Amino acid sequence: MDFIETLGNLGQKQRVRLSFDDGTVIETRVNQSVYTPGETLRLELASEQPQQYHRYRIRAHVEGDTWTPVRGEGYDRTGETWTDFGNLTKVTPMETYRTSKSSDMEAQEHTGDGELEKDRNV
Repeated sequence: MDFIETLGNLGQKQRVRLSFDDGTVIETRVNQSVYTPGETLRLELASEQPQQYHRYRIRAHVEGDTWTPVRGEGYDRTGETWTDFGNLTKVTPMETYRTSKSSDMEAQEHTGDGELEKDRNV
C-alpha cells in the first residue's frame, strides 16, 4: 500500500499524523477527502490547536501514468498565504472509524494502527 491509497482510504473526521520533508509534522482530523483512483487526491484538514496554520491541504494528481509526489501546504493565519511543506514522507492513520459504501450501504471497518514511511534514498 502506498501513500495515495492510504490517504484515499481515510474517512471524514478520521485523525491522521502526516510528516513532510521540511520537518513539518501535523496531527489533525480530515475535514474533506476527494480521491479518484488513477486521477486525483485532495485532503482538506483543519488545525485543532491555535498554531501558525489555520488549515491544511494535501494534494497529488496523475501526470501521464504516474502520480505526482504527495505535497502539503498550510494556510498561514498571519500572512493569509499558503506555505509549502514539501513532499509527504510519512503517514499514520490514528484511529478506527466506520464508512458506508454509497452503492450498497454496507458498513466497513478500517483500523488506523498502520504507518507508512517513504525511504528518502529512493
